[in-house]
Amino acid sequence: MGLLALLATGWQADQRAEVSLRRTAINQLTSIRAERKRQIEAYFAGVRRDVLTLAESRDVIAAMEEFRTAYRSLEAQVAGWPDQMRARYRSEVSRHYREAVVPHLRAFEPDAGPERARDDVPEDAVTIALQAIFIVSNPNPEASRDRLDRPAGGGRYAETHARFNPVLRSMARQFGYDDIFLIESEGGRIVYTAAKKLEFGTNLLSGPYRNTRLSRAFRAARKAVEADFVQLVDFESYAPSLGAPAAFVAAPVFRDGRRLGVVALQLPVDRINAVMTGDRKWEAQGLGRTGETYLVGPDRRMRSDSRFFLTEPQRYLETAAKTGVSGELLALMRTHQRTVLFQQITGAAAHAALSGQTGVSTGLDYREQPVLASYSPLDVGGLRWAIVAQLDTAEAFAPEAALRRALLATAAGVTALVVVTAVLLARSLTTPIRRLIAGMGRLGRGDLGHRLAEARRDEIGQIAMAFDRMASDLQETTVSRDHVSSILDSMSDAVIVVRPLEGGSDWRDATVVTVNPAACWMLGHAADEIVGQRVGSLISAITSATGPADGRAGLWLEDVLRDGRIGGREAVYKIHDGRQIPVLFSSAIIGQGRSAVGGVVCAAHDLTELKATEARSTFIRETFGRYVSDDVVASLLGSPEGLKLGGELRKVAVMMSDLRGFTALAERVTPEEAIRFLNDYLQTMVDLILHYRGTINEIMGDGILVIFGAPTAMPDDAERAVACAVAMQRAMDDVNARNREQGVPEIEMGIGIHTGEVIVGNIGSDRRMKYAAVGSSVNLTGRIESYTTGGQILISDSTRREVGSVVTVTRSLQIEPKGARHPLTVWEVGGIGGAHQLFLRQGEPAMAALAAEIPIRYAMLEDKHVASRVFDASFVALSKGGGEIRSAAPVPPRSNVKIWVGDAEVSSEAGEIYAKVVEKVPATMPGFVVRFTAVAPAMTRYLQRRLS
Repeated sequence: MGLLALLATGWQADQRAEVSLRRTAINQLTSIRAERKRQIEAYFAGVRRDVLTLAESRDVIAAMEEFRTAYRSLEAQVAGWPDQMRARYRSEVSRHYREAVVPHLRAFEPDAGPERARDDVPEDAVTIALQAIFIVSNPNPEASRDRLDRPAGGGRYAETHARFNPVLRSMARQFGYDDIFLIESEGGRIVYTAAKKLEFGTNLLSGPYRNTRLSRAFRAARKAVEADFVQLVDFESYAPSLGAPAAFVAAPVFRDGRRLGVVALQLPVDRINAVMTGDRKWEAQGLGRTGETYLVGPDRRMRSDSRFFLTEPQRYLETAAKTGVSGELLALMRTHQRTVLFQQITGAAAHAALSGQTGVSTGLDYREQPVLASYSPLDVGGLRWAIVAQLDTAEAFAPEAALRRALLATAAGVTALVVVTAVLLARSLTTPIRRLIAGMGRLGRGDLGHRLAEARRDEIGQIAMAFDRMASDLQETTVSRDHVSSILDSMSDAVIVVRPLEGGSDWRDATVVTVNPAACWMLGHAADEIVGQRVGSLISAITSATGPADGRAGLWLEDVLRDGRIGGREAVYKIHDGRQIPVLFSSAIIGQGRSAVGGVVCAAHDLTELKATEARSTFIRETFGRYVSDDVVASLLGSPEGLKLGGELRKVAVMMSDLRGFTALAERVTPEEAIRFLNDYLQTMVDLILHYRGTINEIMGDGILVIFGAPTAMPDDAERAVACAVAMQRAMDDVNARNREQGVPEIEMGIGIHTGEVIVGNIGSDRRMKYAAVGSSVNLTGRIESYTTGGQILISDSTRREVGSVVTVTRSLQIEPKGARHPLTVWEVGGIGGAHQLFLRQGEPAMAALAAEIPIRYAMLEDKHVASRVFDASFVALSKGGGEIRSAAPVPPRSNVKIWVGDAEVSSEAGEIYAKVVEKVPATMPGFVVRFTAVAPAMTRYLQRRLS
């Protein structure tokens, strides 16, 4: 009892301490995360104030006007230069790009070669002149080009630059930014930059950097009409900075209500790192040896540098390589000495924060180390980021482990003391107790004459005296015969007691001395007809349940005499009316004295009802086991009405899936390959359906009809249906990967889900039935599925109301399914959060305009049949999964079409494409956009050639 009390007390102390210490670690980490979030928000608020201050500065406004005028003056000046002078400047700039730029570009563009230099050299003569004067001929190193105020040449622009460059350079340094840009709004020219990188003098609307984030910020500020407008853009790998991460903020510059241009700032990563690392004072600020805080962008990549890279970059790179980070990203980290934009974050904490959630969790981080993480979403200047504060669990819960070790050490010491004391006390008690136990054993074996010779006067002596009195009483008294008879009469099992004959040696001649009513019914005789008969002639008909009788009647008696008893043996007995019934037969010896045998008692239990129950359970398992999960089968086994015909009206979620292009695929492969593919696909999908506790209503070739909510209903039926659909779409990647290994074309699947009332139950006859669902909701699900394209999930409005905000939808569609009275709204699913956290890849590949149109003909598909009318049209743009068609004939969205490509490179059979119309194109160019549902392999190769 002392050890039990110690164990209970220690366990309670450990549990309470564990909860307290864990709460302390979580609160500390959450407090650090909240403080970092506040500091980052304050920093970006300061960025907004800085750029607005610069946009309203008299110096910046004056510089904007002067540089605009000076740039136009330079244009006139360059136009008057001799051709030889312009050629010399172009040659110097080209050599600079070739020798100084391209070698650095190879760090993040391994394929960059000499031709890259030719492609990136500006075409504009004024830009060439500016870069030749301020970059190529700049005597200062690259990081200090802003020190050059008045270059040789450049005319009025050089004078303007000499007047304003010291002021603007000082502003950039004072405010703490990597660069400051002045961009004239009409033409998009960068007329001034302090750092003098490759974007200097280029056009952000049409030049080589028109697709950068800097161009995006400029375009937004260029259109602004409010003086306090600010546009912040996220980090990108910025080519003019030779691939280093760069983010920008921009604001319009006005004078007297007239827009002059745009001022932009390049944000320094080091300022963000200073906030997130606390100036690298991690331990002093409560993050210990393994804690850190970092930012994550919507692309799941870092927006601040990792603590472990900042402290031990080489070790960090070695660890990242082991976790699967590509060599290209490792090279970028090594080149730029950053993890911003290059370190992928796949942990659950960042994912939850980007989904708008705030909380604490444990799991593996980007280093594949177990951590305790506190996370929260972060919205700064319209950028949706996540902030995560984390600490290795080994360090976070170290105090808890130390306390547990101390408690265990204390418990071990106390236990040892208690055990030693107990052993000393037990020695004085064990010897007489052992004698008492031995005496009880002899009494139990029938030796009623045994007595204990115990002269002690304590409690053990009193027990010994009580034992002796009990043995005497047992010798002198017997159990009431009437009481025994009453017990036997009430038993449902057949009981027979036999005794040997006087002087008899063969137990087969033993006679029956007692029989109960159940045994009389089984043997078909009255009790007085059975008592006194030889047992061998009464029960010799009992045979093994697993094989025929061996002809040796009474063999079971020999087993009883040898072993003292036989346990339950399943047997078959032919009763008096000729029927054979299964019984559980057992026997045991009735002892007499130490070794004598006073008789044998036999019992037989009728197993007929048990066998019927087992048969029913087997039938249910065989009927439902392949279509529903194990817990549903268990529910049916527990219900006596599980196999009755009939149905009930029930609200369920119905899901229907169908493969796109399977018919065309089956025509191009052998029957064995088609069946192998279909079995592999169905195995994958059926496993997922059963995992999400769906009931497979029917498998129709390559289509599957599933219901959630029957036979058993749960509150999350619709949610599990959507989660199952997302998991099935994600699993198609593995199915297609196996197809590629076997040389089978890739294939896609569409899924529709609707929630409504259906009739569910056992349908069929007594000999053959199945569990199914019927009703208009099942039909409507099939209609919704027919509107899907490959890889798409559409859910009805009723399903969306059931799942609520846990499901992410990307858009809504208006459809008019056959049989519906009114148009219906369906929603395209992008993923599901909550406990599932499953999401589909978003976005279709971008369309690429074709240099030359591809002539085609197409016809509408009506219920799998090709219409007789054929239209001429042409492809004007293509992507991997679809195309844009120019056609004078209108085609309603969601229609199915068959397309024949008229190019001479493609035969008529190989040039067939099946597709679904997904949207119309603008009225200025009549036509429509299609998504391919089935494409012949030869046609796929032809489209890839045209795209490349």
